[in-house]
Amino acid sequence: MMKRRGILGVIAAAALAAGLGGNAMAADGLEIRLGSISPVEGADYKAAATFAERAAELSDGAIKVTIFPNSSLGTYKEMLEQIRAGALEGIYESMGIVGPWHPLGGLEAVPYLYRDADHFFRVWRSDLGEEVLEALAAESNFRLIGPAFRGFRQMSVNRNVEKVEDLDGMKLRVPAIPAYVEAWRALGVSPTPVAFEEVYTAIQQGVVEGQENPIGLIYDHHFNEVSDYLVLSNHMAETLGFIFNEAWWKELSDGQREILAQAATASADWYRAYTEENEQRMIDALAEKGMTVVRPELDGFVERARTAEIDPAIAPWVEKMRAVE
Repeated sequence: MMKRRGILGVIAAAALAAGLGGNAMAADGLEIRLGSISPVEGADYKAAATFAERAAELSDGAIKVTIFPNSSLGTYKEMLEQIRAGALEGIYESMGIVGPWHPLGGLEAVPYLYRDADHFFRVWRSDLGEEVLEALAAESNFRLIGPAFRGFRQMSVNRNVEKVEDLDGMKLRVPAIPAYVEAWRALGVSPTPVAFEEVYTAIQQGVVEGQENPIGLIYDHHFNEVSDYLVLSNHMAETLGFIFNEAWWKELSDGQREILAQAATASADWYRAYTEENEQRMIDALAEKGMTVVRPELDGFVERARTAEIDPAIAPWVEKMRAVE
């Protein structure tokens, strides 16, 4: 079923591209099709909607963003392939999904890279953050705008984890991205790549013992229905953003790029406020739904994480990011 939906998504995106033209440039403005794996009720969708609304406001309606939620255009990998081929303008997802195409995507898989949300934004709204995104665009042909924080990644699993040794041998779903696999290997689990769209069923059937994602995704995708424990490990933070084809981005006017950048920043600000206001509420709600909330001793996690091999291509960036005050 998942493969069929993915194929249908590719066909749908190709049909949309044929109908709107190669760069979806309408006669009276700009039309952007934006893919997402988020359900309509999810925070990711609401952040994308904030981007769409702000872009329309700033352009007096000349820029129209249409969001395709709930993996309706395929998996995130399939949507990235569509973006590369020019059949889709963009996707709202984390930089990590670019990992198979460029090592900079692996930055978000470095455990305990950020001290807190403030540190995250000091990195990404600095000259250093801009340098990273420019390098990503130049070397991968993917342009990410509006770096956003949706909370640290946590674990929803069917094993109590109170110390790092409790991870040993656990079959944990991780994204099929080398940097993620290596980071979790260092932490002691048996990292098992599974497409996100198949994770719920994989946990339900016992193929894996659980998964890890920000609280909002655990809540929005109802992982509490198949996982007994919510382990607050704070192990990684994604760089969420609007990802476009760099060649397409360069075809836009300076004014269009500025409007989209401002809209993306507004979306990131909305997501930060949403996370700060709602993360604890979602944790409490997951507990009420039956999950046991665990706050493990993290010193062991941090110690093991230091043994993860970091790709030499991103090691200098990691050092600079950790040094940001």
